[in-house]
Amino acid sequence: MFRPENNGLFSLEATPEKYFSKKEKKQILALAMTKIENLMKDPTRGDIDIEKFTGINEKVDQEINAASAYVDYRKQEFKKQEELSKKYGTYEEKKETELIGKIWEEILFDQIKNWIGEKVKMKKVSKYDDYRNGIDGVAEIDCRDQTRFLALALDATRGDPLRKIKTIKESIDKNQIGKLDFFQTNQGDLMKIKNIPKVVIAVKDSFWEIADLWVKEDFKALSNHPVQNQILQQIIAQLETYQKYATENKKKEIAAAYRTLLEIFKAFEKDKGKKQQILEGDIAHTRLLKALEKFNKL
Repeated sequence: MFRPENNGLFSLEATPEKYFSKKEKKQILALAMTKIENLMKDPTRGDIDIEKFTGINEKVDQEINAASAYVDYRKQEFKKQEELSKKYGTYEEKKETELIGKIWEEILFDQIKNWIGEKVKMKKVSKYDDYRNGIDGVAEIDCRDQTRFLALALDATRGDPLRKIKTIKESIDKNQIGKLDFFQTNQGDLMKIKNIPKVVIAVKDSFWEIADLWVKEDFKALSNHPVQNQILQQIIAQLETYQKYATENKKKEIAAAYRTLLEIFKAFEKDKGKKQQILEGDIAHTRLLKALEKFNKL
């Protein structure tokens, strides 16, 4: 079984994961989707609706129209894939994958402040930035000097985040990391954000226990769940790896952006204390750290 190395700031103790039967998993998915439907009644909870910003000026209208057309195109492609999955008998698996991804996103939206730090909150993005820029959400970090952003690519289904990590490497090579074409500020304004450091947050085996606590609204157990330490370790390990790679390849601005966030997240890690538990055997976590070990060769 995989046991992460001690990183020097705190020791990690492994804790086993709870087993869930297929029947229990179906019940969790059903309860979670009912909860999400209720949450979505809050207009501030959903993805950014870019079309409500039409009328600002002609240039913005053109950008919104083009983005909406792209989203419609992708939705049609998804529909075609769905029909093929029905034809080849993989529809149920595909739908479950989509549900798990949606639930993981909502859990992070609720819990990231508890799991990482009070100064961090997750914000939703537009469908366009999800489909085109590969960003599922953005962590907004309230720092004394200014607000910092960390783009999140979420993986709760594949158990192998290698593809997404490889995409980050390719973007560093091109000297262009995460970007949001449509970001809504706290004041309700629309803006673009470029050069946002991007990381993958991956879970697989531990997802069901977390989702079970979430639907039962066992917030005390959820806020203390060791997955928070797994997430923090993943973020720090990636920030270190990407910052080092960018520095070695003379991508100064990108290296500086990752270095700034690395310092911030190491401070969050230190605040958590000297002894933290981490889940034992989550295959997605194991594979993510393994991918970082060979990052330069991807």
